[in-house]
Amino acid sequence: MQPELKEQLEAAARESGRSLNSELISRLEQSFVTSNNIITESFLSRIEFDIADKATELANAKLLAAELACGIAIAISAIPKEIASTPKVANTIRDLEESIAAAHEFSGDDPSAAANKAHERWLSANEKLKDTAARLEARRKNPTTSSK
Repeated sequence: MQPELKEQLEAAARESGRSLNSELISRLEQSFVTSNNIITESFLSRIEFDIADKATELANAKLLAAELACGIAIAISAIPKEIASTPKVANTIRDLEESIAAAHEFSGDDPSAAANKAHERWLSANEKLKDTAARLEARRKNPTTSSK
């Protein structure tokens, strides 16, 4: 062991009221705990990111369903009454109106706001994931650094 390192450890041992051996054991144990905590946090951050990613996809699908329902409603309203009243077209319009109702039920009251909120959660989870990955990488490069 280098003399400077030994002096630092002895000083730390005196400050904490431990023997040099106890100080070494404590620091080694802490390095494993910290490493495990970072790995667990990294795993949880990845799960949080994946959930946010899927929520964003779902919110975007709801937004698309609302936009399509609106487009179909506009198209239906443009059909001349004499054509819309024929049995085959009337049945098709009823089916389309049921699809519009289902799309509105699926997309909720404000799909645009839901999509924006989901995207914000995704951005937050992405930043957290990047931060955790950077701390884990720093820990791997310098395992003696204590980080919480």
